Amino acid sequence: MAHVIFDRVTPSPGFSSLPLRLDQRSSRGSALSRLLLFLPAALALSVPLTIVAARAIAEPQTLALLAERPVASLQIALGVLLWLSLFVLPARLALVRLWASRQVEIAEGAVHVVDRVGLEPRAWSAPIASYLGLAHHIRASLSGVTHEIVLVHPDARRDVTLMVADKVTQRTLDEAKALLGLPEVSPRTMYERPSTRSFEFPVTGAWRPAGA
Repeated sequence: MAHVIFDRVTPSPGFSSLPLRLDQRSSRGSALSRLLLFLPAALALSVPLTIVAARAIAEPQTLALLAERPVASLQIALGVLLWLSLFVLPARLALVRLWASRQVEIAEGAVHVVDRVGLEPRAWSAPIASYLGLAHHIRASLSGVTHEIVLVHPDARRDVTLMVADKVTQRTLDEAKALLGLPEVSPRTMYERPSTRSFEFPVTGAWRPAGA
């Protein structure tokens, strides 16, 4: 499952006491805007591919001709791969963002998470002590600049965004550090780890949020 950025975190935590319980979602407006941007270009590129496929079905000798011209066949294959990488994969990510959600609970020395995409939840937990620290991360997007407090783990799949706001003060970050007993780390730490994907943890069955 593709990586998902959660840019809606509720309620806004006060970092005064544990447990912390957070609901996280992605902006559906942003995901829909991305899909609308991809649609015209995807349709324009799909026309020649559709013509080639229709001709191959209607005229079997076209396949034989392609077999005799491996360079042309390779060019067509590369065109399909380029189309997939430029439009289909980003569109898939935008669709995932429409429905993805996450529930987070931090209590009793551990971070508990339930990720939902569609009907199947995926649950995982990690000790707070296994985290590197808290990063004040600034993210720029088409909708503007947002500030985040991110709980950073050596495995990027276990990062947890604790707060999203127009601005994060040093006092708020210090309160979060004191509550969780973790140091502040540079946002650069988030980009110095191997790239990984989210939502690939098995369902542990060890924890479910209250009321689930």
